[in-house]
Amino acid sequence: MPRRKIRAHYEHMSEFETGRAIGLKEAGWSNRLIGRHLCRSDAAIRRCWQKWVNNGSMQRQDGSGRPKATTEREDRAIVRMAVAAPESTLSTIQRVTGTQVSKMTINRRLRERNLRARRPLRCLPLTPVHRQLRLQWFLSDEFRFLLCPDDRRKRVWRRPGQHVDPGLTVEHYTGPQQGVMVWGAISYDSRTPSVVIPGTLTAQRYVDDILRPVLLPFLSHHPGLTFQQDNARPHTARVTMDCLQSCRTLPWPARSPELSPIEHIWDVMGRRLQPFRNVDYLARQLETIWQEIPQHTIRNLYQSMTRRVAACIQANEAQTASYMIAQLIARKKKAHAEAEEIILPALKIVAGCMLTNDAMEKVTKIPLSSKTIARRIEDMSEDIELQIKQSFNDSSTKWAIQLDETTDISNKAQLLEILRFVDTGKIVNNYFFVKN
Repeated sequence: MPRRKIRAHYEHMSEFETGRAIGLKEAGWSNRLIGRHLCRSDAAIRRCWQKWVNNGSMQRQDGSGRPKATTEREDRAIVRMAVAAPESTLSTIQRVTGTQVSKMTINRRLRERNLRARRPLRCLPLTPVHRQLRLQWFLSDEFRFLLCPDDRRKRVWRRPGQHVDPGLTVEHYTGPQQGVMVWGAISYDSRTPSVVIPGTLTAQRYVDDILRPVLLPFLSHHPGLTFQQDNARPHTARVTMDCLQSCRTLPWPARSPELSPIEHIWDVMGRRLQPFRNVDYLARQLETIWQEIPQHTIRNLYQSMTRRVAACIQANEAQTASYMIAQLIARKKKAHAEAEEIILPALKIVAGCMLTNDAMEKVTKIPLSSKTIARRIEDMSEDIELQIKQSFNDSSTKWAIQLDETTDISNKAQLLEILRFVDTGKIVNNYFFVKN
């Protein structure tokens, strides 16, 4: 039996659905059985049958319902504006057409004509020579991660099938681009000056240009603050840790979610940027914007941390279950595919027979594919290795290491390392295997 779909309260039954409901009712079906068959509520089926019995017809009476706020001519003007200028916003369409309706009404009129706001397809600016060369099918590709200025906020109005329409695409360069790296730190009542970092950020440059001249004096004037930073390599280098020994820092576990409020500050700055001519002008503009951000904006971000952490924990239940199942599979030495082929169907059966529909929806959100299980096991192994290294660095100087080498059945070399050290008064043994 199909599950009942969640429908909006304003969605009416179509003429085809009402005809099916009346036919099934005349065949002797109950309202509940018809509702489940058509994915409708029992009350909707009852009202449909009552209207048929009283009026002998399902057509709406003239003048019933709220009249439309726009005329047909205004609807055509709205659609014509969206098609002629697909990058226009709802406010622009409202102002140009002169319609006295809300932006939500304009959005509904566009949706009725199958026009929805979508992110445009990004394409390379090609010259005729490039287009000709692309027809010669000798394909090559390189990939590099870049800090791209494209924020993907622009939207265009388009119909289905217009995904690759040349008039609805955005040109986007994929080659290396000049940019500016900016460092900054915020607190509830103050902030540090922004620092423009030329070139690549190294650990020594991080200490010489940021920590000693900016961060340490700021912390000395604001005692009691706990300093937090991510696990980027310049932040975790030994020279950085030695410089921060006098500061109280917040431990940051590996692969932690990006919940720092300063991420939203970078977004605010990106939205306020104006078109820039060169790197120097961009750097000056960023420094000005950093100083102009109101302090109450930062306070609001701090106050939202409780809600965002709670939402992150709620959304992370499926991820936690995925890691626990991956750990169970690794300990039992089972195939990774068993999670998706056996465990997930079994969980669905249990949730469907003994629990509620909400439990069924939560179970279906658990990622248990074979590749996902492999990534989970890899993540946990890296985390265990990091914990062992941290315990080893914090332990005493009494330690021993032993190496052994052998070959497996495929005649591949296998290297085993046994690390033994004293941790909190106990002798701890840890085993490391070389992957390849």
